Amino acid sequence: MEYRLKRDPIPFIMEKASEATKLSLLRTAGLLETRLAKDLILAVLKEQNPDGGFPNQFDQKASGLKATYTTAALLIRCGMPAQCFALQGALSFVLEQQRPDGGFAEAQGVLIPEWMTWESKEKSVTYYTARIIELLHLAGMDDTEAFKQALEWLRGMQNPDGTYPVYEGSETDPDTTVGVAFLMRELYGEDDGVYRKGKEGFEEYLTELAEDAERGYHLHQGEQEENDIYFLTHLLHESAIQAGYDLHDPRLQKVAAICETQREDGGWQVFWTEGGDPSYSAYALELLVWLGVLSKEELRSKLLPFCG
Repeated sequence: MEYRLKRDPIPFIMEKASEATKLSLLRTAGLLETRLAKDLILAVLKEQNPDGGFPNQFDQKASGLKATYTTAALLIRCGMPAQCFALQGALSFVLEQQRPDGGFAEAQGVLIPEWMTWESKEKSVTYYTARIIELLHLAGMDDTEAFKQALEWLRGMQNPDGTYPVYEGSETDPDTTVGVAFLMRELYGEDDGVYRKGKEGFEEYLTELAEDAERGYHLHQGEQEENDIYFLTHLLHESAIQAGYDLHDPRLQKVAAICETQREDGGWQVFWTEGGDPSYSAYALELLVWLGVLSKEELRSKLLPFCG
């Protein structure tokens, strides 16, 4: 089945999204040389707090670890050198959050809502640690003790069946399992043991996801729930999509059913918000480009009128 967007989501995203989200979308469209992209980079840098961190989503005055490693990685991917003052400050803030076991947890000054059970300030979080390892790799810091300790802790957290918990003692988490697996593939290649075990889980998860996408709902604790954008995209990291998979794989193409869940405002909804969420709406477009459903040229043409 061929999927197409119901309506143009770009006006919604460009009006509602953060500067970092818009910058990421321009990167996907190959528009980093535009004036808008350069202005967005400056706007993102202005948000940096004096401690080197970037504001978390609930309190602009408090630097969040997740916000900082996400923003720093984006800036490096957009061409900023890791040695520049701003990124050195961000990296220092990130490394200050490393725990004695080698993993990373959210910064103590951040408020974590009770419903965000997948985040922690008290225990090292596997997917935080994976993304920070990726950041340090991007920054050329593979030889540092911080990188080596984080990597040792993360690899040691894999369950015998290849899955990963969010943190020690928690249930198995498919998102983390997939994210860590493809990170290890990027670092060590396809013969890496952690990757090979994790990839088996990804194949199973992808089959289940495709079935749920095709029927339009999934089961949660025995109840039918609508497939929101988070459910349809949470497994599909850029590295997983670009890992050599046949983009015509029927399972991947069924995930393009995200087009069918687009809202009247042009965006896509996540289960914890009402109406479209600009961040996940931008990610939905990026995923459609990676899947080949939306061409990079088409995305560029939609964004160019906003680039001045």
